[in-house]
Parts: sequence; structure tokens; C-alpha cells
Amino acid sequence: MEFNFEEFLQANNITNACDWNGATVKKLEIYREARIWRFYIGINQITPGRVIKETETQLAICNRFLDKVEILPVPPAITAYITAILKTREDDLSALLFKNEKLGGLKAGLSWSVNDSRLDLRTLELDSYNLVLDHEICTQLSAWLWKEYRMRVVVRVRCDV
Repeated sequence: MEFNFEEFLQANNITNACDWNGATVKKLEIYREARIWRFYIGINQITPGRVIKETETQLAICNRFLDKVEILPVPPAITAYITAILKTREDDLSALLFKNEKLGGLKAGLSWSVNDSRLDLRTLELDSYNLVLDHEICTQLSAWLWKEYRMRVVVRVRCDV
């Protein structure tokens, strides 16, 4: 039961419907008791969290019988999608994750690999591994991906010694 999400939004007078060009509803979960609609949206381009949040808010306002609307993006190739996000936002991530003086040189010693919705930070040094754990870099990165792109990504650190 796929349908065009942009057309659905236009029919509900959602002002940012054009941000969802080419998006389709892959799945819709309805929770009657909790009054929640959860959309799984097939997307072809990186969709910022602010667009998702704005759309959720507008849908909830025009459907007052709902307590909450959730939109979860479903990219066609999740590995490529996450990789593209990491490459385009590398500077922002560096500023967020490596702002502490102790972590300044850590970035150079880390590499990463993505496999579906799992992101591995890799290092060859036990000290770097411990710094990542001590400063909760994995938790911060996972939270950032959720906040900025509504992507549920498991982030872990590996020491390949």
C-alpha cells in the first residue's frame, strides 16, 4: 500500500509538502489507543531532521485526534545514505565530537565503516579506543544522527589491534 507522501501532505495543506518530492509512504503504523501515526517514508535524498519535525508538527495540528505523528525515513540504500551524511557533515561532527583538547588528535587515528544501520569507528590504538568510550563518542554520534536525520544507527568503536 505505497502512496505518494507529497500528495498526501498537499491534501492536508502541509506547507512544506514540496520538501518531500518523490517520497512515498512505505508503511503506516496506527496506534489507536496511544493516538499515534508512524510513517515509514521512502526517500531519495537526504532529509534534514528539521524538515521531518516540521512536517510531524503540521500533521499533528491538522489531525487533532492524534497525540503524535512520527516520520521515519527509509532510504533506498541505508549504507550509502549514512556515508553521504558523514561526508557532507564531517566538519560539524568534528566540532561536536572532538571539541575537548584531549580528543584533538583522536580524529586522525579513527576511521569508520558503515554496514546497514551500524556504524563502526575503528582505531588501531587502545588509548584511542578508551578515549572514545570515556567521552561517549558513540552515544553522541548516534544521538546526533537521530536528531539531525531521524536515523536509528548503532554506533560502536572497535580496536583492531
